Amino acid sequence: DTAAWQFNEKDELGGWRPRTIQELERRLEGYRDKLNKRIERPYQLVL
Repeated sequence: DTAAWQFNEKDELGGWRPRTIQELERRLEGYRDKLNKRIERPYQLVL
């Protein structure tokens, strides 16, 4: 299940694993914000 996280830099991941759904959602929102700024178009994560 780690393959889903490969779009992000490994050093930012740091082996992080979500413990709760709320924690997962907060982290995904942060990734989505970074990706939106990086590629200049909306990027929708599919869970």
